[in-house]
Amino acid sequence: MKGIHHAGIVVSKLDRSIDFYIDVLGLELISEPSDPTAGTRIDQILGLDGARLRGVLLQAGNSAVELHEFQAPKWTGEGPVPAHALGAQHVAFWCDDIATEKAAIESRGGVFLTDVNVIDAGPFAGLRTAFLRDPDGIRIEFVEVAYWPAAARQAGLDRYWQNRQNRRNEAQ
Repeated sequence: MKGIHHAGIVVSKLDRSIDFYIDVLGLELISEPSDPTAGTRIDQILGLDGARLRGVLLQAGNSAVELHEFQAPKWTGEGPVPAHALGAQHVAFWCDDIATEKAAIESRGGVFLTDVNVIDAGPFAGLRTAFLRDPDGIRIEFVEVAYWPAAARQAGLDRYWQNRQNRRNEAQ
C-alpha cells in the first residue's frame, strides 16, 4: 500500500464547494467536474439504487479530495452526520505551520471553530489542530506535527498490544 489517494466528501452544491475548497482552502483542480453519472454500474459501485452524481478531484499536497454532488437519490437527513455517528468522517490537511495556514484561510473568508488546539500530552502529543466547516457544515481539520515523541508512542503501542493480548487470553 502506498498511502491514501483521496478522501471523498459529499456536498450539496458542487460548484459552491469547488469555490470554497479552491478560493478559501487553497486546493487546486486536478480534473474538470464530471457530467452527471448514473446507471447500473454506478449503483453497484456505490451500493445505492438510482444514484446520479457529479464529481471532481482537487489536489491537496500529495493527496486529493474528491467532491461528489448527488442529484439522486436525495439525502433526507438534516445536514451532515454528527461527529459521533457511525461512519462519520472528516478530512485533515497536514500543514507545516498551522498558525500561518489558519491566518491565510481566515484572510480568504474561512471561519475556524476554535483557535489552534495544542496537544502536549497523551497519545496525540506533538499535534496542533484547528477545525472549520465547509459551506455544507462538514468538519475540516488542519494538523501540524510540531514534534514526534517516538519513544513515548512506541511504549504506548507496546502497552496497548500487551493489554489486548492479556484480555484475549482471559476471555478464553
